Amino acid sequence: MSSTVSSLPLIALVDVNNFYVSCERLFNPSLAVRPVVVLSSNDGCIVARSDEAKALGFPMGDPWFRWRMLARRSGTIALSSNYELYGDMSRRIMRLASGFSDGQEIYSIDECFLSWHPFPSGRSATRTGEAIRADLERWTGLPVKIGLAGTRTLAKLATHWARTRPGSVLAWPELSPEEQAEILCRTPVSALWGIGPNRARRLGQDGIRNAADLVCCDPGRIADRFDRPLAQTVHELQGRPLFGSHSSPPPARQSILSSRSFGSPVTDPTLLADSLCVYMGRAAEKLRGDGASALTVGIWLENRQRGRSRPVREWRLQGLARPTSDSRSLIAVALDLLASLHEPGLPYTKSGVYLGDLVPAGAGSGNLFDHPDAIGREDRLSRLVDEIHRRFGPRGLGYGAGGLAHPPAWHPKRDFRSPAYTTDWHHLPLVRA
Repeated sequence: MSSTVSSLPLIALVDVNNFYVSCERLFNPSLAVRPVVVLSSNDGCIVARSDEAKALGFPMGDPWFRWRMLARRSGTIALSSNYELYGDMSRRIMRLASGFSDGQEIYSIDECFLSWHPFPSGRSATRTGEAIRADLERWTGLPVKIGLAGTRTLAKLATHWARTRPGSVLAWPELSPEEQAEILCRTPVSALWGIGPNRARRLGQDGIRNAADLVCCDPGRIADRFDRPLAQTVHELQGRPLFGSHSSPPPARQSILSSRSFGSPVTDPTLLADSLCVYMGRAAEKLRGDGASALTVGIWLENRQRGRSRPVREWRLQGLARPTSDSRSLIAVALDLLASLHEPGLPYTKSGVYLGDLVPAGAGSGNLFDHPDAIGREDRLSRLVDEIHRRFGPRGLGYGAGGLAHPPAWHPKRDFRSPAYTTDWHHLPLVRA
């Protein structure tokens, strides 16, 4: 087994263990080693589980009411999703992780790829991963596991198996051929990145049941028999990077959605407008974070009508004269669309906003009547609000009523939510000496 990696590109995947639960345990140590589940909006479904809850059989995505009796018998703690806390802790760990390598690609709220081009000659990948893990855990308190390899697919695979290692770090190039073969044989194709149940079933019908079977396949045959993305997965398992590169960033988002189910049905158009103001403010902030502007704005409302077993979703879309990321402009369009969509007396159960036809900020032709100074003021104001949100939390300043003063009737139910420890001054713990 080699102790160092040659000067070739190397990719690490940093993954926070049971992210939502780990964030809760960080500020509430009494939850340590107890079974914990985190619930979705309106406390409807299980969206995160501690290892102890997994061992008890709590399934991901199932409605919570089906498992309340087991929770009572087993002493399992149920918590509402604390999105403010999770988002802030994600920003912290991603910002810290970005300083360890040449490049970073944030993959999800609790995962990011780090890359070195090339990896320094004579340096141990395992020790590098252990140093990164130790620093992240010391600076944030969150437990992480890290897999290192020459491709993203192998890094994902290495991270999956890193949990079985004492240091929660696994460097694929530093494993012996026998160790690599054993891991490939023990990994079902359904556990590989990008392979879902349907595709795994089709592969099984062809006798391809684990990663060892797949890595021996000819990528060209796989492309003909299945599709090109699966062929790219084979290339990556064989050590040839195809998904992303240091020189070309990941594809930009094509659209942004923001929505929540209401805590109780809403008929008041003023409350519907409040919800759209909040959702559009969040969507516009994501838009600016991506360095993009939108050319299409949409909203939708869901209602339950008599005689229908499922909610009815109704849409309105509108194109813009010029691309923008200004929250006030986007909210104004959303409220105009609401006026044409709302039907008095209908009990609405959900609302949402959509931003589409995204282009890089500054791209696209302007309006003949637009004044450059006005556009500049829009951008400065929006970014000032973003900065206030980052420093003082999303309730510090908003547009319109927006439900800022008190949680309104349309807010999702979060009966078991923990405090917003890091984003709300009123939730800071008190210490008496």
